[in-house]
Amino acid sequence: MLQRLALVAPLVLLTLGCTSSDAPPDGAGPVTDPTFYADVKPLVDEHCVSCHQPGQIGVGDLTDPEIVASRAALIKQQVSDRIMPPWLADGDCRDYAQDASLSDAEIAIFTRWADTGAPLGDPADDEGGAPNAPAELPRIDHRMPLPQPYSPRTGVDDDYRCFIIDWPETDVSYVTGFGVRPGNASTVHHVIAYVAPPGAVDQFVALDAAEEGPGYTCYGGPGGQVGGASFFGTWAPGTQDLDFAAYGGNSGVRMEPGSKVIVQMHYNTIPWDGEPDQTEIVVKVDEQVDVEGKFAFVTHPVWVINDTAMAIPAGDPEVKHEAMVNPGMVDGGGFTLRGVGAHMHTRGTSLRMDRVGENDTCLLDVPRWDFNWQLGYILKDPVSFSGDEEIRIGCTWDNSPENQPSIDGMRMPPQTLGWGDGTNDEMCLGIFYVTVD
Repeated sequence: MLQRLALVAPLVLLTLGCTSSDAPPDGAGPVTDPTFYADVKPLVDEHCVSCHQPGQIGVGDLTDPEIVASRAALIKQQVSDRIMPPWLADGDCRDYAQDASLSDAEIAIFTRWADTGAPLGDPADDEGGAPNAPAELPRIDHRMPLPQPYSPRTGVDDDYRCFIIDWPETDVSYVTGFGVRPGNASTVHHVIAYVAPPGAVDQFVALDAAEEGPGYTCYGGPGGQVGGASFFGTWAPGTQDLDFAAYGGNSGVRMEPGSKVIVQMHYNTIPWDGEPDQTEIVVKVDEQVDVEGKFAFVTHPVWVINDTAMAIPAGDPEVKHEAMVNPGMVDGGGFTLRGVGAHMHTRGTSLRMDRVGENDTCLLDVPRWDFNWQLGYILKDPVSFSGDEEIRIGCTWDNSPENQPSIDGMRMPPQTLGWGDGTNDEMCLGIFYVTVD
């Protein structure tokens, strides 16, 4: 059923950040019988080893040529299915900056190499380029580590934990760059940062005080009342620091003195080496910007407040909900859309957002949703909204018996799902990074 409602204020997490550098443009097909050193290593260095090396969260040390060769068939399958490197946005929708996906020609190189026995070739063919390293902020004004080291809970594969950090500025300021320095890369899967303004701080302090040990349990967002904290940065393995200049223009997110930073950590305990984590948030801060940037979340408010409005029936393998929203709720008028992303939970299968009006255009199409890779995308060509257009957002889910999580080795029976922050709830959420002219 198509429903029409307004753009809502920030609600929950959504990952927005940069990934690896632009892939080279499509060129000629792969050379005959490609070798590792001449043809494959440059691609592995650029797209893979930032995660797949000792001390990082990716499985397999792809800095070792012998290991890469031994995994050639798996690599072929992963890149051919576009599972790796993770980049979920459909390029037929629109062009995004810093596209981490492989071109068809690059996939053909991996495929041909695997099919011809994965030869290493001559080490002299290695041009000696260093593996692609995530870019860093041009300057770091504040380093904000977690209040104390934390060891993920045992007995669970994924531990979601929120920590509270004091915002260090004493005057109004603007975050114009964001990055993360994971304390223990073997377990840190993603990091989401929120800001709670002074009037909303008490509720998060109460959540922290209610649980023993550092921080408090959280999942779909930072907890607390809807709109109590708003998103301003994220990190996942392989993600670069994000200088907001990448959005175009001199913009930043306003921060009030007395605010608290709420950091949601997702720890994957399967590869954890047993050492505690004390991840650090780093930010670039400016006293003034030319235009204020905001993260605005797009969803249907009734989905959020009515358990049955976004019902996902137990056992149904394909459920879709769609809504029309009015973007004029962003400061009541026009704005420029510069970044876009999405958020669902584990039963989600796809999400799409379109601008509907005189100039229809696709904003984001994620045909194969993956909860583990909630990436954000910077528009190469920002989209101007006058406030008269509408945005159509649609999500699909698979709630079949075969697509249920397992607990202690036992697959859970399907349950009817609705909107919520819990691991057994769902969401359908788009996010815009906008500047208001």
